Amino acid sequence: MRRLVVCVDGSEGASTAVRAAIRLAKPHRARVEALCVVPTMPELTRHPEAARALIERMREDARTYVDRAQAAIVEAGLEDGAMVLEGHPAEEICAYVARTVPDLTVLGSRGLGAQRIHLVGSVGYAAAHFATSPVLIVRQDHPVRRILTALDGSAPAARASEWAGAIARSHGSTVTLLYVIPQETEEVKFTVSRGVGEPFLGPIAARLADQGVAVERRVEYGRPAATIIHTAKEGYDLIVLGHQGRGALPAFALGGVTDKVLHYAPSSTLVVR
Repeated sequence: MRRLVVCVDGSEGASTAVRAAIRLAKPHRARVEALCVVPTMPELTRHPEAARALIERMREDARTYVDRAQAAIVEAGLEDGAMVLEGHPAEEICAYVARTVPDLTVLGSRGLGAQRIHLVGSVGYAAAHFATSPVLIVRQDHPVRRILTALDGSAPAARASEWAGAIARSHGSTVTLLYVIPQETEEVKFTVSRGVGEPFLGPIAARLADQGVAVERRVEYGRPAATIIHTAKEGYDLIVLGHQGRGALPAFALGGVTDKVLHYAPSSTLVVR
């Protein structure tokens, strides 16, 4: 990992993302760039004077946000960078990532909603789905000790396991490889053996163990997204998923569970392409 981009907007979630980015960058001495997007508001074009004053204030705020992030990055002894853009935040972030190709883009979540749901927010959600490189949505401000990686036989899921292994080696984390056998009825437990997950888990577990990573294998029955979220509540600090993984066997596909995990999981979530 050589370069990270962390998105800031003055919120507590963004401050948490800055701290997480620094923590991930430190073992690699990676460069961390602070990015802030000043949102344009087409509806104000009928009131140009008011629009100019408001946008100028937002520009000043954006500069303050990136300066604050840069100060934290420099204090941590890392190379820093900054960029302030204007436009639709999600579109500008994705375009910037496509142009500059960072190793990782880091954003904060919006915290807990009224129904105790861990809200991602439209910008983080769009970045996780449409950015062309891995995206980390940060929810917790503490070291990564336990990593949960869901596998389904797809190429993105395999790349997710590589990221999990790399983070584990840098931070002394343990990795749990999870394969979920989709279960809509109790009969599935009697007709599909847990051994069906071994071809997906075995080779990756062996590779990670050879790299010195402490790894655990788990096969569970259930709905994939709900099972990943439930398992994450056992004290995992980070979930690592392949983006829209599709299993080699359609009956056991992880599928589009990324959406639900992003919205409802209690842990920080890294989406890998």
